[in-house]
Amino acid sequence: KENSKSKIVIANLLNEKSNSFIAIENELEENANIEHTLIEFGGSTRVSNYYSKMQGNFSQNDIKTVYLGKHNDILDINYNIEEYGRKTKCNINVQGALAGNSHKNFKGIIDFKQGSKESKGFENENCTLLSNTAKSKSLPVLLCHEEDVEGQHGVASGKIDESKLFYIMTKGISYEDAKKLIVKANFNEIIKSINNEELEN
Repeated sequence: KENSKSKIVIANLLNEKSNSFIAIENELEENANIEHTLIEFGGSTRVSNYYSKMQGNFSQNDIKTVYLGKHNDILDINYNIEEYGRKTKCNINVQGALAGNSHKNFKGIIDFKQGSKESKGFENENCTLLSNTAKSKSLPVLLCHEEDVEGQHGVASGKIDESKLFYIMTKGISYEDAKKLIVKANFNEIIKSINNEELEN
């Protein structure tokens, strides 16, 4: 609703034999501010769908996601944000890591609709590959039906920088622990925003 503020955390910590299907839909009125934090750590098959209509002027939508794939996990992440109001702002920040034979598909759409003048949309996904057989596919999309808007998207996918690993290992840390430290560092900003110590741990 108008002028509302919401902060929602969904943590998927299911066991490895489970499947997870999450669907989120919202519609933001004027000056509404919503923040979703999605933690995708559990389940062998995970499907997350997020759909948002930013109808109201000055509405804001902040989506933060961390995921970890292992063994033969399959992750399918789909985000679709439609900006209708003037001076709206959305931000998608996704940080993940894949090990084993896990597969991940990410599709993020930011769509500036007619009437969304002076609106902004930012999208970033970073995937760290921890094995030679893990697969990451990303499709960031910006659509624009209006003038005077600002949209940015970026995707990074690859193995951990060997020079970073070497530097950490010179401090007496093992190869495996060095990899964990780098992945944790990528996740840390989002994890710390949860503001729940038990869940953070």
